[in-house]
Amino acid sequence: MIHFDLIGQLHRTAKANGWAFTAGDTFYQNLDLIQAKLEPSQLVLTAEFNTMPTIRGGRVQEVRYTGSILLGRKVDADGTDASLDETYLEKYDARLLELMQLLVIFIGQFGCDNELDIEGLELPHAINRFDSNIDFVGGNVTFVQ
Repeated sequence: MIHFDLIGQLHRTAKANGWAFTAGDTFYQNLDLIQAKLEPSQLVLTAEFNTMPTIRGGRVQEVRYTGSILLGRKVDADGTDASLDETYLEKYDARLLELMQLLVIFIGQFGCDNELDIEGLELPHAINRFDSNIDFVGGNVTFVQ
């Protein structure tokens, strides 16, 4: 991966997996997902990162990308929509556990494929997110290149 192209590489990787992708702050992510035509069981990857390069002797020595990467699903394979009427345990059983497992595998593989070190991975749950009411498992993470 070339320096500073984390969002581009996440986008390409999500697309290769058949996942929807959006990036930027909450406003842009919400707008993209309102307009998206998500298929049943389609996964959604979102990303928002700050980039912090370390420059020594006029050369980039390291780039740290700190931010969030979330993986979500609106509609399960059986056609069940993520809903405000579901209890937390129903959401957990229906999609959150699987999303955590998939996200950790994705982040590990993405880091390996792009020669990135991964620091401080945290997986909070973000249920009923955005106007489109998608359940996400988030990853607050730092990638180091």
